[in-house]
Amino acid sequence: MISKFGSAYFPESFKAGHNLGNILIETYKKSSEDSGVIFRRYIRLKSEDGPGFYSDGDSVFFEAPFKYNKVADDDTVQISEIIKSSFGYVESLSLYAPLNRKSSSLMFSTDADFFVFDKPIEGKKSIGIADSKTRLLPNELFFDDSIYWLALDNGVKHYGNAYFVNDIGSVTFSSGFAGNGWGIIQNKLTGNISATFDDLTIRKKMRIYELEVQKQSVTNGSWWVSDACSGDLVEEIS
Repeated sequence: MISKFGSAYFPESFKAGHNLGNILIETYKKSSEDSGVIFRRYIRLKSEDGPGFYSDGDSVFFEAPFKYNKVADDDTVQISEIIKSSFGYVESLSLYAPLNRKSSSLMFSTDADFFVFDKPIEGKKSIGIADSKTRLLPNELFFDDSIYWLALDNGVKHYGNAYFVNDIGSVTFSSGFAGNGWGIIQNKLTGNISATFDDLTIRKKMRIYELEVQKQSVTNGSWWVSDACSGDLVEEIS
């Protein structure tokens, strides 16, 4: 029914398409709460070649032209490619999925090379990698169940063995007697590893294949070195 003011009303249903049997859009009603519109083909934006949405029945796809300039034969030409992305529900591959039921994941897929978010990404519980035990929790970074970092009030606690490829040391370090800081550094020419600290305490056994001791002492006045002793009489010898 069309009113004299141009309003259209379809009491039962509405269908539209180009040819008979080629329906592009129609309404449906299962109940008063479950009713709506079905788009059987593309939903295009701006033009017939513009970005569009469609579905294969399981996932929702979004496609849009990706335009870039390419130099060919000393001429710059504009190339346009169609990039597709989709999202839908799939069976979860998480190692931490519930074991008493089927678990689902919302999956995003794209033909583009990267995802770019202009805002921070936050998860209420954790951020992880599918089919992996690597995950980020509040104050914890897990690589495995037994290898992880735990943030403390005054630093980071490391669980598992630590392997360093390059040098380690304090923020500022200079070697030598008057230097500062500490460092464990590999000599790039000889490959030898040298360590510099201010003090070193060994509680049990220390094995040394070669020992070189350098001592610098300065005194301004008398210098007395002696075993513990005592004297009752001092006699002056002229």
